[in-house]
Amino acid sequence: MKHPLFVKTALGCIAGIFLVLAADGMYQRVTNQEKYKVDTRGLSIVVQPDWMPTELADGLKLPDGVLGKYSVFESELVSTIGKAYAANPWVREVRGIRREYPDRIRVALDIRRPVACVRVGAWYYMVDEEGVRLPGIFEERPVVAGHLLAFIRGVRTPPCAAGVPWNDRSVAVGAYLARQVLDSPVMAPLKITTVDVGDIPSVGAVQSGGCSLLTENHTEIRWEGLDTRYSSREWCDSRMEILSNHLVSDGLLKRHPGLRDILRIIVPRFGVPTIVKR
Repeated sequence: MKHPLFVKTALGCIAGIFLVLAADGMYQRVTNQEKYKVDTRGLSIVVQPDWMPTELADGLKLPDGVLGKYSVFESELVSTIGKAYAANPWVREVRGIRREYPDRIRVALDIRRPVACVRVGAWYYMVDEEGVRLPGIFEERPVVAGHLLAFIRGVRTPPCAAGVPWNDRSVAVGAYLARQVLDSPVMAPLKITTVDVGDIPSVGAVQSGGCSLLTENHTEIRWEGLDTRYSSREWCDSRMEILSNHLVSDGLLKRHPGLRDILRIIVPRFGVPTIVKR
């Protein structure tokens, strides 16, 4: 009496296995269809920041090992593309990756923006606002989106690999200042050409120092009172606020358009800036 039951159960198991295998085979046939293929060689930029030059698109191509056709259903697709972009020196962060059926994948990236360049020997190297070195070596100061990058002068350390922060506090300070200048409606029109960081103290140093901004009209804006007890960004933010208030609120720019007749502005740690005319 038990034998038929065993047979029935066994047949039920076999049928179950057959159905699973059949469903799996159908899944493979469907997901491997050409209409569900993502070609990573065809990834293109559809939205980009205003500052980003068109030629930067070449720097955002995926490495050869990742190029090819993938099923949009492939389990490792998002992870593979995410890791490839995370290793790109131009990418600060992979914000998100999502599949768009039937044959697309959308990637959101936070791109490192070149804000200045550092000269070592005869060569220039671009950096972002965090002092991270970006790809490329240039014989002349680079131009990004029609803007000649400010030159960070006074750096005494060798360049690092692309995608790595420059191991020098002065580069971090100079790069952050250059970014502030680019984004400031007050400072940007002055066309800062040089950020001199030769007097910035190293980490752990006791003495205070400073740095200078040089405009296209050869006006020096001297920022004083930097020491290692304060973060570079706090120091830069406070000096920029003091300077901007003096240039606008106190009417310095209105009285001296473009600062053409001003030789030097000394921005102290506290108080009112000192003005030296030509």
